[in-house]
Amino acid sequence: MVVDFTRKEIINAIKQIDDNPKIKTGRHSSTYDLIYNKKKISSYFGFVISK
Repeated sequence: MVVDFTRKEIINAIKQIDDNPKIKTGRHSSTYDLIYNKKKISSYFGFVISK
């Protein structure tokens, strides 16, 4: 399965996570992270929020 994400979708997801820190609780990456403006975000969680 291939899922494409645009840069805009990922950045919007990161903004949603930043605006709602409670939704990030308990969602930590075990392997990979997205790094945006020196902030780490679980890559899987970022992808889920973006779609």
